[in-house]
Amino acid sequence: MEDGRHPEVAAFTADFGLDGIMLGNQFGLVGFWHPDNAPPLTPERSAGIERFFLRLRAAMGDGLVYWMDTYWRAEVERSAWGMTDAAYHALDAILVSTFAVLVERTEIVPNLLSKAALDGPRPLLGLDFVDPWYWCRTYLDDRRTYLYQREVLAAHAGSVAGVSFFANDTFGHFVPKPELALTLEVVKNARTRGFPGTLPEARSRASA
Repeated sequence: MEDGRHPEVAAFTADFGLDGIMLGNQFGLVGFWHPDNAPPLTPERSAGIERFFLRLRAAMGDGLVYWMDTYWRAEVERSAWGMTDAAYHALDAILVSTFAVLVERTEIVPNLLSKAALDGPRPLLGLDFVDPWYWCRTYLDDRRTYLYQREVLAAHAGSVAGVSFFANDTFGHFVPKPELALTLEVVKNARTRGFPGTLPEARSRASA
């Protein structure tokens, strides 16, 4: 989008009456999934990344900008991919990725806490039923991670501003009632222990 298509995104959301956009899969950075895949960091690359997010923020105006992160804590995103404080603060919310196929389980809590410490974009915790892009049925194939995601929400509710529940099943199955009930119960309990359960409104409404 460095070639000027930010206004097209803003026009698209306006035309369809959308509140904003979500940038998936660490969109805006170069070198997916693992820090070892990131190209050598240079001042120019970091400046370009910051420019991308700031231009998007300016084009979106009052519209919301959500970002699905890299699975890694903020300090790794800075050192490996070149994220900056200004880029983070151009966002309204960050979805802390926890997908069982890719994520380092030991990174989930440090990542969440690092995003909460930014004191800007609101951290959302990803909860899986299935992995949204792969065949992995998290609730069956990686039960340990499935339950751990919910344990993290219960233990760190005060650092979470909302959740995302990935339930689109490759096989076309509905979420079984017991699994949905388990997730809803964890979310309800989290709300009683500090989880606000609200998401940021469009900036014009938030400032009204």
